[in-house]
Amino acid sequence: MIIISIFNGNLITKYKINQFKTFLAAFNTKYNLNIPFIPCNNKVSLTNAWLSGFTDAEGCFTCSAFLSSVSMKYIVTVRYVISQRNDPDFSKNLASLINGYVTYIKSYDGYNTVVNMSKLNIILTYFMAYPLRSKKRLSYLKWLEVYALGLFFIKKIYFFNKKKKKNKEHLKPEGIEKIKVMIKSINNKL
Repeated sequence: MIIISIFNGNLITKYKINQFKTFLAAFNTKYNLNIPFIPCNNKVSLTNAWLSGFTDAEGCFTCSAFLSSVSMKYIVTVRYVISQRNDPDFSKNLASLINGYVTYIKSYDGYNTVVNMSKLNIILTYFMAYPLRSKKRLSYLKWLEVYALGLFFIKKIYFFNKKKKKNKEHLKPEGIEKIKVMIKSINNKL
């Protein structure tokens, strides 16, 4: 009964709502009760720790560093991603809230809400207020280091290109290799 009182009326994603409805129906049948399902009218918010917990379960911190074959410049990307199957409305609402966008992933018939490097301020501020609690926190901290290096890298490229300096130390492969090593460690198991 305590579990039911916690979840009933507080679930946001379609998948968890359907799981709970099945559980509640089985519970009602087993104990000959008639506890009604309470729909949730809430949406994801940045004023509580719900998204932090959801990120612990369904979030991902990704990075890449590579030499562009088109521009022949090194590129560092940093992204925050939340995956959700069969719930485009949830993904769209979340993307709107955190300044991201939604992509459909055919391989698992689901949606990724993605926030790219240049728009991460909202999510970074959120995680300062509501820190991750699982082992994903370690991945986040490593990802944050790559983010900081990536920003430094981008600003340095901009500064040197603008000033037309000839000695472009920051563009050497060693700098990117350092970032690549850090990227490999982000989601490593402890």
